[in-house]
Amino acid sequence: MTERYYTTSTAFLEALAEAGVEYVFANLGSDYPGLIEALAQARAEGRAGEMPQLVVCPHEMVALSAAHAYAAVSHTPQAVIVHVDAGTQNLGSSIANAMRGRAPVLVFAGTAPYTMLGELPGSRNEHIHWIQDVHDQRGIMRGYVKYDNEIRTGKNVKQLVHRALQIAASEPAGPVYLTGPREVMEEPLEPHAVDPRPRVDLAASQLPRRPPHAPWLAAHDQRAEPDARAGRRDPHRGLRRAVYPHQQPPVAGCRHLRG
Repeated sequence: MTERYYTTSTAFLEALAEAGVEYVFANLGSDYPGLIEALAQARAEGRAGEMPQLVVCPHEMVALSAAHAYAAVSHTPQAVIVHVDAGTQNLGSSIANAMRGRAPVLVFAGTAPYTMLGELPGSRNEHIHWIQDVHDQRGIMRGYVKYDNEIRTGKNVKQLVHRALQIAASEPAGPVYLTGPREVMEEPLEPHAVDPRPRVDLAASQLPRRPPHAPWLAAHDQRAEPDARAGRRDPHRGLRRAVYPHQQPPVAGCRHLRG
């Protein structure tokens, strides 16, 4: 292992910078010693310019609202860091605003450590780590984000961050949510770089308006046949479900569903 201090937190911050994220709007807590140390180490080594700039916010709703606004004016994805389940809940209506405002924002929250006796760096060391160990922290956000996942190892953290940002920025844009326990975020790694470009380039919209080559698409009858019982035109009559083969453009990005 190299002598240089390099952990999952370092790789996480580098991945954000590689993807063009300039600022991280944060309200930090006890789950982020790894991130704080990575930023301090980068500054000590003269590499602060290689990391996103930390913007400390007095409340989580302020952090996400600021990221939402900056994403709107810069047309680039932004990042927010909050503290475990409590900080996630403190996002409040700002996550609903980001979802309905189609703001491309990556929200990251730590989770309670999963070791108790110092087996790994970042192990539990205060009573709050038991109280904050909730059953389904990602479920708090699942109704308001396009994608949620957990960082389980530093070995693929950069790929996970780049994929989350790709999903956030893909139209219709919207927030995504990642979590990671303290042990994983302090996992030692070898320094490495990953190409932030998506593996498959996706257009803003792959759904053709009138696909002439799609006889398997049952179209909506725009004439809306009258409802005989009420004497009214039923706008839903004639509506059919569209079924696309996996190789067609409308399902680009969903090819992982193939068996």
